Amino acid sequence: MIKISSCPVCNNNDIVTLLSTLSKYDDSFRSHNVAILNHILKNVLGKDKALVHTKQCRQCKQIFISPTYSPQEMARLYSKDSKIKLDQFYKKVQEITGLSYYEDFSGDELLGEKYEEESIAFRRKFVFDVVTSFKKGPINKLLDIGGGDGSNILSFEKSEKFVFDLVPPSKAYSQIKFINDLDTAYSLAPFDLIVSTHTLEHIINPRETVASYAKLVETGSLFYVEVPLEYARLYVKYLLYPLLKKGTHINWHVNYFSPSSLQSLFAVSGYKPVYLKTRFMPYRSLRMQVIIGLFVYTGISCNYIPSAARWYRDFFKNSLIDAGIKGFRKLFKRYPSLTPFK
Repeated sequence: MIKISSCPVCNNNDIVTLLSTLSKYDDSFRSHNVAILNHILKNVLGKDKALVHTKQCRQCKQIFISPTYSPQEMARLYSKDSKIKLDQFYKKVQEITGLSYYEDFSGDELLGEKYEEESIAFRRKFVFDVVTSFKKGPINKLLDIGGGDGSNILSFEKSEKFVFDLVPPSKAYSQIKFINDLDTAYSLAPFDLIVSTHTLEHIINPRETVASYAKLVETGSLFYVEVPLEYARLYVKYLLYPLLKKGTHINWHVNYFSPSSLQSLFAVSGYKPVYLKTRFMPYRSLRMQVIIGLFVYTGISCNYIPSAARWYRDFFKNSLIDAGIKGFRKLFKRYPSLTPFK
């Protein structure tokens, strides 16, 4: 693992440690979270325990994990072999607890495969509606970064569609062209639209990554981005740590964005927000709180530093929403017709 000494969003060195947690291998396999932790310790880091720190930048308020994965560990984390081993760990949890993956994370088995097609269709239409409500003129060419099979962009029927992903999709759509290296993407630039959902939270150096994406666009191009809204939950753990004596631990994510830190990330690469909201959204077979941003490329880089008032306002609002999610899940379980992607 490698130590992060400056903010991965704004490069500021004024960093505070919120939580420090020693994560240990747990052979109880009492939950799928434990399975993920055990898998990462054993198969990615090759350790029985690891000390991780949850840190926050005082300038842009970004929350991130340090030390984080090295490039070699990151490659192991997302390898095909890693997925096979993690599935084995999941099966062990189900044998011991009787809980499926969906039940463990959502508390509702109905959020499994039954709703996956509906949630994918909802997201596809949502992305299309948000983008076309702001885009003036046609979208001739678009790129989905980390887009898997490209299903998020199928609604853009009149556009030439590309997906950049390091992992080959299990199924392919004839109207989408797949590429697996950025040099090929650069040769196809500029794109009128870039889409990236649930990828930036996994990236060690999001500042350099988003800057590299700026080479794929031109003035007026749009960037649709979506990341999970998890920072409020982490900050609440920090506030309650003296009572709970329990912090965060190693998982798949290394960055925890707030709306303001996401805006800071894109501002430094020349993007201006035209739509930035938090929302309850389906993701695969689960429902979760997310941050959705649509940014227009201006080519004018600037340092956006959010005010403390804005950050705390967003924090309290999203903490309340976070607290209500369990209640919503019980409601949706009892009345499936109320699901937000119906």
